[in-house]
Amino acid sequence: MKISITSEFEALPQKVFNEAIKISSLMSVAAPPIFFRPVKPKNLPEKWEEGSMYAFKLYLLKYIPMGDYKVTIVKIDMRNRTILSDESGHIVKVWQHLITIKPGKNKNTIYNDSILIKAGIKTFFIWLFSNLFYRHRQKKWGRIIRKLY
Repeated sequence: MKISITSEFEALPQKVFNEAIKISSLMSVAAPPIFFRPVKPKNLPEKWEEGSMYAFKLYLLKYIPMGDYKVTIVKIDMRNRTILSDESGHIVKVWQHLITIKPGKNKNTIYNDSILIKAGIKTFFIWLFSNLFYRHRQKKWGRIIRKLY
């Protein structure tokens, strides 16, 4: 199943992209309800690196274990401001995530999360949760961007 959620932010696209490539931004916009504890590497770099794989322990509400989770950064396109990752874990077998950041009107940014989810018989329930989660995530992005810019 697929999800596509879009928001508009009052900031220049390059500034939003500069935040999106920071690993700390993932941690911030996911919490709560999702918490990522790094496993490999334990000391994460500042920014996502194309071609790199990151392993995490995933938690719901910081304390409920949800198993292992891997994020592989397939492509970071600086020119077009896109980030493509292939992700998977104990609960979700395929989680392909494309972040697209484009210019909007009046120097605003159009931010889009597109996700393909495959989790067998759990797919529909994960899709429902993900719709709520990505709306939450984009609201947090908006707050972070307003504070920074």
